[in-house]
Amino acid sequence: MLKFGEPPFLDLAGLTESCRSQLSAADFAVFSRTELEPTPVELPPASLAARYRDWETALRNRLVRRRAQQLGLTAEKFLREEPECFPDLELVIQNLGAQENPLERERTLNLARWRQLEQLSALHDFDLDAVLAYKLKLELLTRTVRRKNTAGLAAFEALAGKI
Repeated sequence: MLKFGEPPFLDLAGLTESCRSQLSAADFAVFSRTELEPTPVELPPASLAARYRDWETALRNRLVRRRAQQLGLTAEKFLREEPECFPDLELVIQNLGAQENPLERERTLNLARWRQLEQLSALHDFDLDAVLAYKLKLELLTRTVRRKNTAGLAAFEALAGKI
């Protein structure tokens, strides 16, 4: 089981190899096209992957609108189509506005992503949607750990250079 903020015990390559041998060809194709970044690839409309992509697109649109407003610009040319409405995102955006630290803002965004994946996968234990949620959570944790390791290495090298 994956836990937010804790390093994963499995890497994405290992999960992919396991899924390649365990999933049907059609399901593995969906697995392969499922990513955290909202890309315009074909996904089954009712799948967790498609629903998450719609939510992530709506989140990014809210972030674009917020940033454009801060800069006194119009956001319209940067927005993507939102097939669904997600009113809960307004609270996420409000929470971001209260945080000055960029690292805390990133953590808030990632926690919102994690919670959305938890919500989408709540009734899925042993099906493709459960596997897709696991993959997306693993990507999220891997990205977070990579940033922490990169920042830690940079700090260490800066300190070591002063010796």
